[in-house]
Amino acid sequence: MIRPLFKTVLAASLLLAANAAAGVARADVQASDVTPPTASPASNPMQAAALAYEKRDFATALTNARAAAAKGQPNAYMLLGTLYMNGDGVKADPAQARSWFEKGMAKGDPNSTYALGQIYEKGMGVKADLTKARGLFTRAAGKGSLPATIELGLMEAAGAGGAKDIDAAAGHFQKAADAGNADGQYNLGILYMTGEGRPNDPAQAATLFKAASDQGHPGASYNYAMMLLEGQGVQKNTSEAANRMQHAANAGIPAAQTALGTMYFAGKGVAQDDTNAAAWFQQGAMNGDPVAQDRLARLYAFGKGVKKDFIAARTWLTIAQQGGMKDPDLETILKPDMTPDVLEKADAAVKKWNEAAAERAAHGQ
Repeated sequence: MIRPLFKTVLAASLLLAANAAAGVARADVQASDVTPPTASPASNPMQAAALAYEKRDFATALTNARAAAAKGQPNAYMLLGTLYMNGDGVKADPAQARSWFEKGMAKGDPNSTYALGQIYEKGMGVKADLTKARGLFTRAAGKGSLPATIELGLMEAAGAGGAKDIDAAAGHFQKAADAGNADGQYNLGILYMTGEGRPNDPAQAATLFKAASDQGHPGASYNYAMMLLEGQGVQKNTSEAANRMQHAANAGIPAAQTALGTMYFAGKGVAQDDTNAAAWFQQGAMNGDPVAQDRLARLYAFGKGVKKDFIAARTWLTIAQQGGMKDPDLETILKPDMTPDVLEKADAAVKKWNEAAAERAAHGQ
């Protein structure tokens, strides 16, 4: 299952709320497709703030949001909290952000309530409190927040912050899916695939994944592509699978990058191309997928799609092994070429990789 990103969801929720306040109601609004309302921004500081935020003019957004907050507009509290949380136009200040979200919640704004839930769930500027987060998501979902509805379902499915209740989770995902929400469609599709909270129904799962993929959901694109490749719940279609897999791979999903590399290597759904296969295995490998790391090691060992390089082959094989991917056949193939110089240079490259990985982990990346 997937959790929506804090900043992205806040931006979309903010723009929906701001346009609604100015007389534009769109249930399916996204941050990228908001049509600005026609009312004069000068007469509506919240509208002016939202338009400025959309243009990334955060200083103007801040000024107008403060003016709107002075008039008691709940959406202004949401925007101010967002600016302080993300450090847009001001120094990042989680405590200040939380204060604005609390004011928005007091005014009955479900988006502010949802944002508070995110703060307590992730421990941003406060001690993480999953029970409190779940309560806030419940409150926001009850007021119609689809992001909160999905997040509540995720917590119910995992038993986080309260009892595990997969049936309740399914109901919340269903509600979001029925409203056309891609995250709801995706997570409901997962339940139909696993048979948890919903009957095991690959065809229904495929339908939901396709609907979410059509809206640009990377995880759904990957799952639907795999079903198209295998003919699971849908008629096998390797060329369509390649299109969907390409979208997921472009979005940075390591498993999709590896799968696309495999498709190019085998000429499945695409023209056979070792160079493209190597490029996608490289992407997956750099993003930490052990299968991609092993496949890349093999390409370097045999000089397919890349120049033969025993140091690179040994390096990627070792990194793949660290991730649990064993390949004794490749070890045997490489053994005659593992000179002391090759081993020394490969070990140095692996050490450098591990140090960089530790650095990323230390910064939560």
